[in-house]
Amino acid sequence: MIVPKVPGRGPRGRRLGGRGTRSFDAVLMLAQALAPMPGRPGWSLSAMAERSEMPYADLVACDPRMAGAAARPVIRPRMIVVDHGKIFNSEHFDDVCRMLGINVRPARTRTATDKAVIESTFGAVKKRFSQYVAGYTGSDLARRGKHVSEGPLWSLNELQDLLDEWIAVDWQQTAHEGLRSPFLPGITVSPNRMYATLVAAEGHVPLPLTARENRRLLPFKRLKVTDKGVTVDNRTYNSEALQEYRNRHSQISGQGMRWQIRYSPYAPRFVWLYDHITDDWVEAEFIHQRLISDAWTQWTWEQATLRVLEDGGRKDDQRRIAREVSALRERARRGPDPQAKRVPQLFTGPALDLDADVPDPYEGVPDPDPATVVRAPSLAMDAEHVLAAGGTTPPPSPAAPEQSGTAAPTALDGLDNSVQEDEQTYWVRPSGADSLSLRGSAADIFAFGYSQPATQHITDNPNPHGSASDDDAADGEAL
Repeated sequence: MIVPKVPGRGPRGRRLGGRGTRSFDAVLMLAQALAPMPGRPGWSLSAMAERSEMPYADLVACDPRMAGAAARPVIRPRMIVVDHGKIFNSEHFDDVCRMLGINVRPARTRTATDKAVIESTFGAVKKRFSQYVAGYTGSDLARRGKHVSEGPLWSLNELQDLLDEWIAVDWQQTAHEGLRSPFLPGITVSPNRMYATLVAAEGHVPLPLTARENRRLLPFKRLKVTDKGVTVDNRTYNSEALQEYRNRHSQISGQGMRWQIRYSPYAPRFVWLYDHITDDWVEAEFIHQRLISDAWTQWTWEQATLRVLEDGGRKDDQRRIAREVSALRERARRGPDPQAKRVPQLFTGPALDLDADVPDPYEGVPDPDPATVVRAPSLAMDAEHVLAAGGTTPPPSPAAPEQSGTAAPTALDGLDNSVQEDEQTYWVRPSGADSLSLRGSAADIFAFGYSQPATQHITDNPNPHGSASDDDAADGEAL
């Protein structure tokens, strides 16, 4: 899955936003499986749940969140099989699964069969989605296209939107070999139809998460509360309730005065301190929120930080960055200036810095020029007659002139062996012939219309009533 949160970089490649919270990627996928995905503007109507095989009316009746949702079911897993990646071996992921009642089973090392379903899913996504996205570079440099680096690049948000729509339109509504009914094993069904069958048999009970449970899904940092509050991703948060934990011990061995501070990259206005002693949450607001008029995200903050740094500002000037966030939101609300001329330009990435030289498989291959392609001439007979005309070695025409050694062979020379009678033409097969043999190589036969000027390759018999012998005429068959 492609997660849209990406830390930015300032001038000279300086990283913004500090260390990334990779464990949040796994928790984000889990949170998306527990809630309906709303449909987005511009999506195909086939991607909506009301147009799919899901029991839409029943789902909306018991869960109003399904109104306008994408054609993707809501599932709370009972067990998750994970590999030994760092994002799954984290305190955050284990805490979330424990809170939701989900068992976590680690796969054995070097044993792909423990998670064979996931491995095959990755291959299916590559074959059915990735290779059809503009700019697909292939699995390695030897399999990429010739002009991929010169084409436009997709942002992670755009790729995520394309993937979400493809999952709702194609993956969830296409029959899979692994989904079969135990009563009709010869019939394959789609995931949405199988989900509808299971809902009809077992029912559906929505379990929306409460506000407290949603906060447990958020990533956290262990920070010490000072007289100024806490600082998360270059932003300071403070409140009267938060100051009660200033210089206070957390009563956790090895943590000292550091407490869990939960935050959301998509709504960074507030942070929450989790008091594990009283099982309570303490809210704190960004100290310069009054300078920002509406909602904003971590990505907006990073873009504003880049602008401040480019203008010679400092990264710790939170007040100036907050004003720049407000300016970006205001400009986005107004939209583009209709009077300004817009020249579309391709967004291309930097040149690849390869560790080893890889030979280009397209080196020396000229680019195709559609203007040089010539349409192949049509035959003077139907294709079914060409394949059934027969003749391993057609007799040479006595009137055919001698050809020079430099002349190109006629691809279908000698094909015409017809008898005309009463203004009707009968194609006959020579005596003892089972199939038709064409002169020239296969390349000449199939490419004669593209590399050479179009010519008439089927010549008329100069003597249609007397060229065939008596034996040939006796053995001839009217086609």
